[in-house]
Amino acid sequence: MKRMIDDLLVFTRTRLGNALPIELAPQDMGRICRDAAEEVRAAYPDARIDVGLAGDLAGQWDGIRIAEMVVNLLINAVQHGAGSIRVEARGDGEQVTVAVSNEGNGIPRHALPTLFDPLTRVNPSPSPRGTAAGMGLGLYICRCIAHAHDGMIAVESAEAITTFTVCIPRQVRRRD
Repeated sequence: MKRMIDDLLVFTRTRLGNALPIELAPQDMGRICRDAAEEVRAAYPDARIDVGLAGDLAGQWDGIRIAEMVVNLLINAVQHGAGSIRVEARGDGEQVTVAVSNEGNGIPRHALPTLFDPLTRVNPSPSPRGTAAGMGLGLYICRCIAHAHDGMIAVESAEAITTFTVCIPRQVRRRD
């Protein structure tokens, strides 16, 4: 219930034109990804989630928001995918990339342009589980978190694999 209320507050705040507030501090993206995978495994014990880490994964981010984003992407993969899920973090130069991939049916091409819009769902979950099921805010919030960190989020979906990729700089511009 708390996550659903928090999601609705983020939605309301951002739809009113306010930027998503973030609190920057030194973070380790590897730790964030491992912890997010453990959190989702605890909620979905049958989920097979592999974590791959490479490069320097240190940066200045809002750890709580980044963790929320990774958890949302993993839950999305559990709810809409099939088979194994992989979260990878790679540090390269001045940016860090996080990719969450899942096996299963691809996202229809017609749905891709609005996938990150609020209150949008491609298909109802076959078995709605968890607080995010049915609200259509998870990917919107992921986009808000990526943008608040001067980053971007994208999706690639083929017949059998869907991958959400987030790229964020190590250092976010300070907003005054």
